Amino acid sequence: MGCTARTTNFDVSPQVDFSSFGLSLDSKKSDGTYTGLTLKSKSYQPSYFKVRQNSCAKKTGLAILGSSNLGDSLGAVVVTTSNAYNSTLIRDLLQPSIGVSMANASLCGVVRNCENLQIQDAVVMHTGVLLSTNRGLYMTSKIPWSGQTSPITFRQVMTGASRIDDGAASALPASLVLGSTADCVLSGGTYLYVAFAGPSTSIASSLIYTTEAKLSSNSWSNVLLSSSISGLSSAYSFFGMTRYAALSSNVYLVGVSSTSCGTASCAKSAAIVLHNTTSNATSVSFTFPSGASLVGLSLHLNGMDLYAYGSRLWHSIDGGRNWIELFSFTSTTVDECFTKLDSSVGEDTIALVTNLKNFYNTRAGTRTVSKISSAKPPALSFADVMIDQLGTVFATWIATPTSYPDTSSSYPLGFLNSPNGDIRGWLDPYLKRVSVAKESAARVLDVSFAASIVPVFIGPWRVQFYASSAVTGAVFQDSHVGMRIVLATTGGSAVIKSVSSQGYVADCVITQSFVGDSTTRTPALDRSLVITGSTGATTSPTVSDSTSYSTITLTLSGSGSGVWYASDVGKTVVANFGSFLITAYSSTTDVTVSVIRAPLTVGTVLTGSWSVYDFRSYIEYNTNSQSITIGSVSSGLATVTLASGTLTFTSALKGMFLATNDGWGIVQDVTATSTLLLTPFETPSGTYAQGSWSLFDVNQAYAPGTFPTQPYRTRSWNLTTDECPWSNFKSSAGQAAKFVSYEGSVSVLSDMQAATYADNPYYNIMQQSIVITNPKAYNFSISTQTSRFARTVSSNLTLNDVGNGGRVGVSVRPACASLLCLSAFNGPIQLLNSCSPSRKIKLHLPISRDEYLYGNPVFLDNLPALENLPVNYRPPSALGAFVPTTGNMYNADPSLPRHNNRYGVSQRTGEYKQCQGKADRVSCNCTDAQRYAMKVSASDCMNRVERVLNEELYRPEFEVHDDGMNDFVLMKRYTLVELNNRTDYCLSIKSGIVCGNSNVLSATSLDPSTHDGIYWLPSSSELYHFRLKVVEKEYCQSLYAEFAVYVIIPTPRTAITLTYMSISAVSFGVILLVAYLLNRQRQKKASF
Repeated sequence: MGCTARTTNFDVSPQVDFSSFGLSLDSKKSDGTYTGLTLKSKSYQPSYFKVRQNSCAKKTGLAILGSSNLGDSLGAVVVTTSNAYNSTLIRDLLQPSIGVSMANASLCGVVRNCENLQIQDAVVMHTGVLLSTNRGLYMTSKIPWSGQTSPITFRQVMTGASRIDDGAASALPASLVLGSTADCVLSGGTYLYVAFAGPSTSIASSLIYTTEAKLSSNSWSNVLLSSSISGLSSAYSFFGMTRYAALSSNVYLVGVSSTSCGTASCAKSAAIVLHNTTSNATSVSFTFPSGASLVGLSLHLNGMDLYAYGSRLWHSIDGGRNWIELFSFTSTTVDECFTKLDSSVGEDTIALVTNLKNFYNTRAGTRTVSKISSAKPPALSFADVMIDQLGTVFATWIATPTSYPDTSSSYPLGFLNSPNGDIRGWLDPYLKRVSVAKESAARVLDVSFAASIVPVFIGPWRVQFYASSAVTGAVFQDSHVGMRIVLATTGGSAVIKSVSSQGYVADCVITQSFVGDSTTRTPALDRSLVITGSTGATTSPTVSDSTSYSTITLTLSGSGSGVWYASDVGKTVVANFGSFLITAYSSTTDVTVSVIRAPLTVGTVLTGSWSVYDFRSYIEYNTNSQSITIGSVSSGLATVTLASGTLTFTSALKGMFLATNDGWGIVQDVTATSTLLLTPFETPSGTYAQGSWSLFDVNQAYAPGTFPTQPYRTRSWNLTTDECPWSNFKSSAGQAAKFVSYEGSVSVLSDMQAATYADNPYYNIMQQSIVITNPKAYNFSISTQTSRFARTVSSNLTLNDVGNGGRVGVSVRPACASLLCLSAFNGPIQLLNSCSPSRKIKLHLPISRDEYLYGNPVFLDNLPALENLPVNYRPPSALGAFVPTTGNMYNADPSLPRHNNRYGVSQRTGEYKQCQGKADRVSCNCTDAQRYAMKVSASDCMNRVERVLNEELYRPEFEVHDDGMNDFVLMKRYTLVELNNRTDYCLSIKSGIVCGNSNVLSATSLDPSTHDGIYWLPSSSELYHFRLKVVEKEYCQSLYAEFAVYVIIPTPRTAITLTYMSISAVSFGVILLVAYLLNRQRQKKASF
C-alpha cells in the first residue's frame, strides 16, 4: 500500500571502453577524445575492479579502476563518467596526460621503480584516490569528473617521521588492506583512512595506521592491537575497518584466515574490536558464531547502520556491540558469500555483490534481503555494485576474455565518436550495467523455497508455519522476517514476525484470512474424517522447532463421494485444532500424515468441521491411483491414455507440463476425458503407474526448452516482500546533524499513519523502533499519542544533555516496515555536543542595521549615536592619543593621507588589508556586511562605530544567533581582549574593579548575570576594539565575537543634562517612597 514499483532499466548501450586497457592513447583532442590508439605488445587483462560514486557530494560521477597482473609496467586506469555515462574520460595513471610534463603527473613519475608495478587496493573518494601498490602507498590529487581535463598528480604517503614502506618491493605485504569511512552527515565528506600494515598477515605483528583523509600533514598514528587486547589469538588477521563517529571509535573486523566463501581469504572465528580513539581503550565487543565466514565491514553513509558481510550478512545499529543476522546462504554445494557492499547518502538502500556475481539489495531498518534477479553477469567477469543518491542500484561488471584481439575489425564502430574501427570500440559484452530502482526488484521477487509448509493457527490474527524438511536447506531464514506468505490458490496472507533458531518455524501475523480448499480442489472434504493412532505429546498451542513428529492415518468415512488424491500429498489438514501434513497416499480413503500440532481429541470429525489448506511446494493437477500410457510419437505428437478411475482429463490441461520419471512434454490438446496429445521432450513412452507421473504449470521464471524443476513450477504459496504497512511516515530525525550545547536539549518528533489494510491489532504497526547509540550522554524521555481510529501514532523523544560530551546517533523508525516503503526511513539524526557552525554572537545595538549603515541616529541631548571615523584612522596607543602604533587601519582609503601620522613609529606601523594594493576606497570593494560586522579582519571597511560615554559603566549586551532558533541573550561568562593593545580601561566585576596590563585584563572573566562591565578611566577615549570569548565549561566555549565602541568624554552641557536627569530620578524616587509610607500609615489606622 502506498508504494509504486518502477521498472528495471537494462542499460545495453556501449559507454566505457575497457579494451583500452591494452591500448596506448595517442594525442587527445580538446573534447576529450583521442585521434588514435596503438595496441600494446602484450594482451592485457584487468585484475582489480572497483566502481564507486562521489559519495557525499551526491554526484552521478563514477570512478572505475583496473590494474594489471602482468609484469611490464601496465598498472592502473581510471574511467570517470558523469550524467549516467553520457560523457566519459579515460585516464592512464601510469602515463602523464598529453602535454603535461610535470614529474609527478603519473604514478611512474614518483615511483622509484615502475617495473612490475601492481595495484593491490584502492580507495576512491571525493579528494582523490589512495592507491596501495607493491611500491608503497600513493595519493592522487582530486580526480576531475568527466568534462574537466586538468591533470592528476601523485605523492607518496608518509607516516609522520618515516614512510610506511621503504621503497622496496617487499616492504608492504600482499595482505595490506585499506579502509575508509565517509562522514557525510557532519563533516561534508571528511574521510578517515586506515592502512593495516606489517611484516606478516598475523595480528601479532601488524600495525594499524590511521589518518584523516586530506593527508595534508602526513601524520599517521598507529596501534598494535594484539598487545592491548586479551583473548586475541596471534593467528588472527585484519579483514576490515570503519570509523563509527557516534561512539568516537574505530571498528575492526578480525579473524582467522580461511579460503572458504570462494574468495582468496575470509575470516573464520571472526570478532569485532572496538578502539575508542578518545580514551584509547580497546576491547573485543562481539564474537561471531563459528560457522560464519566474513569478508568485510562497512558503515552505511547515514553513519549509524553497520554491516559485516561474507557467507552471512550481519547488522548492528549500536556501533558493533550487538549484531543481528539478516541473511545466510544455505547452499551446501557452492561456497557463496558477499564480497562487496555499497550504500548511498540520503537514502537507506544497500546493495551487495557475491563471489558468484549475484547482486542483492536491502534497506537500513529492514531485515529483508532481496536478490536482484535481472542482473546476471557471466562467470568470467569482475563485478561491483554502486548506489546513486536516489537509491537506484547499479550492478556493473566487466568480462575478462583470455586475450584481446589485435585486429581493428574485431572491435565495433563508434567508440569515442570514431566513424570507423581505427579507434577501437568496446567489446560487447565486456561491460554491462543494470540499474534497478530500489523498490522494483523487491516487489516481484519470490524467494519461497521448494518445500511444503504447514499452517498452525494460534488465534484469529496469528499463525505459525512449519517448513517440512523434505528438501535440504528448505527452511525459513532470518532474512524472511518482514516478508509476506501469500496463499496463491485460494487466498490469504501473513507477515513473518520472527523465525525460530533452526528455521523450521515462522511466527506470523495474519493480514488477510486464509481460505481453505473447496470440494472441487480437494474432493475428500465431502466426507467425515476419522483420526486414528497416537498423536504424540500433549497438545501445545505452538509448533516445535524440530523434525521429530508422530505419524498417524487419516481415514475418510460416512456418506459422500469424496476421495483422497495422490496429489494431495503436501497439503495440510486442520481438524480439532490439530494440524496434519499429508506425507503419503495409501488409498482413496486413507492418507498418512505427520502430526505438526496434536488435536484436542481423536476420533471422527464430521463433514464441514475440518479443512484442507494447499501449501504444497508447487501446484500439481489432481492425480489418483490411475496409470497412464504414452504411445509412440507421430508427426511430433504422442497420445497419452488415462486408465479408468475417478480422474478425468479436461481442457484446462492445455499448455500444462506432463512429467514422468524418464521424460517430459507439453500438453497440446485434450481429445477425450481419457486421452490427450503431448509434444514430448526426452521422449517418454510406455505405461507409468501412479506416483511416477504428474501434471503442473510453470511460472514466469521458466526458461523455454528446459525441464521445469520445482523452482520453475507454479507455486501454491509465495514468499514475497510485504506491502508497506505505512501510508505516511515523517520524522524530524532524517539524515542530518543537530548541535546541542552544554545542558541543552533536542526533540525528535515523528508521525506515522498505517495503511488502510494494516488495521490488525496484533500487527505491531503502532510501534516504533528508537535506538540511541550513546545513552549515557543524555537523559531522555518519550511521549506517544496513538489513535486507533485514525491509525496514527505520534511520538516525541526529548534528549537533555548531562555534560558527558560525545557524539550520539538517534534512529526513529517504524517497527514494521518493508523494502517497498518508499519513505519509511528518514535515516538517523546525529547529535554533537558542541556549538552549531551556524551559531554566532553579536553585540546588541539599540539601532537597526540600516540606521547603523546609512542613518543618523541620536541619543542623549541629541548627540549622534555613531562616530564617523576619520579616513585612515588608528586609535591611540600607550605613547599618546596622537601616536597610533596598531597595525589595524580603519576607514581606509589609499588615495588619502593617514590620520595622526606625524611620528616615525606611527609611519612604520599600520597596514592595509582589503585595500592593500588598491588605488582608492572604491577599489577596496567594501560591502555593507563588512562595514556592519565589526570584524578586525575587515577594519579597512569600518567607517562608523557606536558611541559610549566615558562617565558610564559600560555593560555590553550580546545576542546569540543560531539557525532554526530564536535569538537569545548571552548569559555565559566571557573574557575580553582589546585588539589594538590598549590597556587604559578597567573591568568591573562582582568582586571589584580590575585594572592592569593586557595579561591581567584578558584573564578576567565577566558574568552577565551580575551586570559586570567595562569601567572607563578618565583617560579612556576614542576607539576600542574588543574580542569576546566564552569561557564557561560548555561546548560553546570556542565561540567568540568582535565589537567596537567609540568612547567620548561628555561636554559640560551633557554633564549638566546628566546631573538634571540624576536629580530628577532621585526626586521621583523620594516622592514614591513618601507616598508609600503614607499609604501604609492609613492602612494601620483602619485595622484598629
